[in-house]
Amino acid sequence: MIRLRKSPGYPFVFINTPVSGLPELFIRTLDLETSYLVQNPDRVIAARNAKLIKQGIKPEPWDGRIRLLKQSKQGNYYFPVGLLQTVIKTLKWYGVEPELDIRFNETEQEIPIEWRGPSLRDYQVDAFIRAKSSERCITQLPTGSGKSLLALKLITTLKKPTLLVVHTKELFNQWVENFEKYTTITPSKFNDKTKEFGFVTIAMVQSLDKWLQKKENKPPLFDVLVLDEAHHTPANTFYNVAMKCDARYRFGLTATTKREDGTDLLMVAGLGPIVTQVKPEDLVKCGSLSQPKFEFLSVPPTMIYGNTYQEIYKSGIVLNTERNALIIQRSKQLAAEGRQVYIHVEHIMHGKLLADISGFPFVYSATKNRSDIIDGFRSGDVPVLISTLLGEGVDIPNISAIIMAGGRKTEIGTIQKVGRALRPSDKSDAIVVDFLDKGKYLSIHAVNRYHAYIKFFGEYVLESVQK
Repeated sequence: MIRLRKSPGYPFVFINTPVSGLPELFIRTLDLETSYLVQNPDRVIAARNAKLIKQGIKPEPWDGRIRLLKQSKQGNYYFPVGLLQTVIKTLKWYGVEPELDIRFNETEQEIPIEWRGPSLRDYQVDAFIRAKSSERCITQLPTGSGKSLLALKLITTLKKPTLLVVHTKELFNQWVENFEKYTTITPSKFNDKTKEFGFVTIAMVQSLDKWLQKKENKPPLFDVLVLDEAHHTPANTFYNVAMKCDARYRFGLTATTKREDGTDLLMVAGLGPIVTQVKPEDLVKCGSLSQPKFEFLSVPPTMIYGNTYQEIYKSGIVLNTERNALIIQRSKQLAAEGRQVYIHVEHIMHGKLLADISGFPFVYSATKNRSDIIDGFRSGDVPVLISTLLGEGVDIPNISAIIMAGGRKTEIGTIQKVGRALRPSDKSDAIVVDFLDKGKYLSIHAVNRYHAYIKFFGEYVLESVQK
């Protein structure tokens, strides 16, 4: 009999069977199911070996896989609780029905929180049911589809001590506002300035991870863990926090579960399996998101210089006079039509340059009055905003046009940013402006962004191109 027993006080599950009792083929299969290959493994392995040799250490053989299935000093295998369903499925594939002993140290405390938000939409209700019944899972819903409402509904329904983790100041403030607006409590705050724990605690992941690294610091017991923008879970800070919180209920929220670096498995390990996946295209069809209208502007030929990607990006994107002129021209046209325009840039230099030329405000991490400017943009007093900050999570429903000024190729970043303009409000559509960049690297990145649009928005991209 193979027994899966959760470790008391820690989010790990042990396979309580003598090593000799596990078939070698099963262990090899389980190893593959609970590990992933690093990007560019040959290069990574060579660099690792060279570093060890320089330190006078003989490198041990390594195949380039990061393994989440480990062995204790007693010889028992163990793995993160989020991979429980993966292990169970693997066992059953071999005809083994494991005995489960998955118990959490729960508070048995009911917190005084009630829901006073709107009724959930049909797709949100479905996601709610799947998440609540799964207890540990990842929910993938498009940007602007109300992931925060879903999480708040779960929290108010479970009524258990909750830790909610975010990674930006804007998201932190937005979650505080959402709790005060849609529930009957004001959450406690954990950041660099305030380190408070309460019935519900909203924590900046950087601050909490730093605090947890001190051995004398131990957080109170939470029954519910929520990670916003869960595709960041593989990052050291997020993953460390997740694996130091022994919550029974673990919910991850994200608009996309696909990571460019191939570390998707760490997301599942820290939270649980993906139980809901909804494409933006589906919600546009049912009217839950605004209809996107894509524009692909051709960048005039210009001198692009440099050999490295950084040099080419600077000359072909940041300092590209013709491209920047297109950005400002189209922004002014859209604003004149009464649209709320968000210009997203990746580099601070680019944002400052566009702001100097156009007169539009630019907001980035070091902007002292950034909250006031963003509030002005949210209210409509500021019709055009340039920023590096609004790519993820920030709720500004009245954005009706987004200009993808920063280029780049990542699928996650592309779809997250476009979602800023699709949040439902009184607008029927949203303009998405991108560029057919030219030059080494840049043209390929433009193609990658186009394919990301096709993947998530399908016919709406094709309709725009055919016009």
